[in-house]
Amino acid sequence: MNKSTAYRVKFLRILAVACLVLGIGAVILFLATRRNQVGSAIYYVDCSSGTNGVGTLTSPWNSLEAVNATVFAPGSQILFRSNTVCTGTLSPKGSGEAGNPIIIDRYGDGDKPLIAGNGASNAVYLHNQEYWEIRNLEVTNDSAQASNRRGVYVVAENFGTAHYFRLINLTVHHVKGDNTKGRGGSTGIMFEVKGWLKSTKFDDIIIDGCTVYTVDRTGIASDSSWRSRPAIGRKIDNWMGWSNVVIRNNTVYDIGGDGIVVRNTTGALVEYNVVYDANMRSGEYCAGIWPWNSDDTVFQHNEVYRVRTMKDGFGLNADFGTSGTIFQYNYSHDNEGGFVLVCAPSNRTNRDTITCYNISQNDHARIFAFHGSTVNT
Repeated sequence: MNKSTAYRVKFLRILAVACLVLGIGAVILFLATRRNQVGSAIYYVDCSSGTNGVGTLTSPWNSLEAVNATVFAPGSQILFRSNTVCTGTLSPKGSGEAGNPIIIDRYGDGDKPLIAGNGASNAVYLHNQEYWEIRNLEVTNDSAQASNRRGVYVVAENFGTAHYFRLINLTVHHVKGDNTKGRGGSTGIMFEVKGWLKSTKFDDIIIDGCTVYTVDRTGIASDSSWRSRPAIGRKIDNWMGWSNVVIRNNTVYDIGGDGIVVRNTTGALVEYNVVYDANMRSGEYCAGIWPWNSDDTVFQHNEVYRVRTMKDGFGLNADFGTSGTIFQYNYSHDNEGGFVLVCAPSNRTNRDTITCYNISQNDHARIFAFHGSTVNT
């Protein structure tokens, strides 16, 4: 008898004894738990349940702590029950793989399950992970006091290339952040690269069909520590452009500062988004939709309106450090600062910005504004 056969025989004997002692139902539960521990499975979370189970449909987990303590295998699904509220930070561990991501979604009928950060730094947080899909959740992070906090925050730190993220049909709102302008600031949905020890970037991000509102300071944004290059006035060149970034079909409104900001990308696509009532509370330089330190970004079929003036207040902005930005087929209206700002302050560049086939209606202070000398549009 070889070792593999001997192992199977031993396991079946243990199983037979367990059947006699515990009953068939308990053994089924034992097998389900064993599978959850060693491989991909479907895990269920019902934060309205009075007792904490083992993560099955009939015995669901009832807290975020149980989820956060688990390292999930590729292909796993984490399903939250509709019409329930889970309090704290959702921070599951593990990564998927190409063609086999880890999926967070909901089960049952009714409203989206709510992840309520209740003033935590982040309500949903992934760090140095990849191949994740997060779908059909409601996310808040409210507090009596403003602070640097986020709704959904995905971080790659000294990681290399972090692949494949899908944020689909999320509702992110009431993120009580501060309105201080700067890297890693308060945001509804944020992807960020940190660290300087290993060149790091994201590849293959899609943010689709999300609604983001009542957030301070920024609605949807990206940023990176691997950002330096002459185009932004830095002598060191360590720029790592993210690839395959798509932001589409999102609605963003009642935002303290900027609506959608694309930083450190190459070839990003931003389309079919609606941004309105931006720059409501920040008192800083803000615009509706814009890139910074990015190349070949296409903004198309977006609607931007009622961006407040305070500072800037444009519907669209090609900021410095950008090259090959295209604004086309967008509808800009009733923005207090104007339609399009193209800027490149001293020692910074902005090259080959193209604006075509857009509609600007009732934009106020200026239709076009150009700031800086190193500008080619």
